[in-house]
Amino acid sequence: MKKAAIAILIVSAGFFLVRVTPYLRKPTGGFMAEYFAGKMLLTHQNMSLLYDTKYFEEISRSGSGLPFGENYTANTPVLPIVLLPFSVLPIGDAKMAWEIFSLLCLAIALALLYRHFGFGTLERIVMTALVFGFTPLYMNFVWGQLYAFLFLLHVLILKFWASGKMGAAAASIALLLAMKGYGTLFLVLALMRRDLRLVATTSLLFVLIVALSSLLVGFETWRVYGTQLGVFLF
Repeated sequence: MKKAAIAILIVSAGFFLVRVTPYLRKPTGGFMAEYFAGKMLLTHQNMSLLYDTKYFEEISRSGSGLPFGENYTANTPVLPIVLLPFSVLPIGDAKMAWEIFSLLCLAIALALLYRHFGFGTLERIVMTALVFGFTPLYMNFVWGQLYAFLFLLHVLILKFWASGKMGAAAASIALLLAMKGYGTLFLVLALMRRDLRLVATTSLLFVLIVALSSLLVGFETWRVYGTQLGVFLF
């Protein structure tokens, strides 16, 4: 049984690698939004222009050399800070570095998850094979998206909350909110459990992240994001 599971894992991971390899250095829509947001911060541009659709589409089109640009509207002002180290590289190298970073996030998340649930060797092999056969994971690497990192944050929330490390859980939720606007359901769950301390700590940390990030991107960028978010959602 174990040998069969290993064989399936090799096939699954190999197929994943074959499908992803052509895109490892290729600029793609999702990654372009992240990369050029970081590039704007690196070159000290007005960061509120992230949410000027025509402007951002033009700089991402001209910067990538592709016949199309990208839209940044649904992303938060924190993302350029995260992508800043990658934006110092040429876009092909940056895409490769981001893929490696995403794979590392995935590996850490799976290791923490398997340990949390006490999976045995066979279960780990089978689950890993299923993960690499999961089409949304493949698409995350093709487009250079953020979701492997967000998956790691979700696993950290589970780990810290389950072990009673509520400060670390609150920090993870706050970062999730600041990175992509996700995480409100965790606060709803905390309210249902009457864990007002977790809600308060998360809210305080989120405000702190907004304040500190504003030193780099400007508070005006957060204001414009809030305005655009209302339009985007409703």
